[in-house]
Amino acid sequence: SVLCLFFFFFQAEDGIRDAQESRGLGDVYKRQYQRRVRDVSRLAMWRQARDYPHWMNIQSRWSDNDLYGHMNNALAYHYFDACTNHFLFDKVGMRPNHPGHPRHLVVESQCEYFAQLSYPSVIRVGLGIEKLGKSSVRWRVALCDGGLNGSVEQKGDDPVAWAGYFVHVFIDGETGKPSPISGRFREVLEEMSAQCAPGNCEKQSKL
Repeated sequence: SVLCLFFFFFQAEDGIRDAQESRGLGDVYKRQYQRRVRDVSRLAMWRQARDYPHWMNIQSRWSDNDLYGHMNNALAYHYFDACTNHFLFDKVGMRPNHPGHPRHLVVESQCEYFAQLSYPSVIRVGLGIEKLGKSSVRWRVALCDGGLNGSVEQKGDDPVAWAGYFVHVFIDGETGKPSPISGRFREVLEEMSAQCAPGNCEKQSKL
């Protein structure tokens, strides 16, 4: 009898503990769900051409197409890098290998695909800023089909084909520590960031 009571006591205690753990996991799942909803909502705001104030054309290459006849998904980041770095070099005057100039590292990236792209189309790349931090930038980048000669320009509500983001952290070239974005560099990025409230990018620049 004593043994049974002893066993029942620990079973009850285990049951209470399991219930407490379940409530804890429920809270975790709820927070994860809410975070996913926020992420989806945020992504949905960057699916139209008007959300990107800066555009440039890049000619696709024969080698961009894969076995299925369309541009391989992994190439999104080649175009992301090309557009962003050209913007930094052209508009900011950034030179990563020059003394006194910061370097930038990609620490996070993501891309969504809504339509196929392929050679020989010119790829129109849209660029914007979602968040500007002290030493980091969350870029928003979109890819669109510009047609054979780049004559197709997406505007306003026109949907983009590929949309993604990546985060640059700027570091000191010598110490490797985060380097604050300042001076002319910050002025240019702040100007773009101000234009990039989703739906408000009416003035677009082109290269």
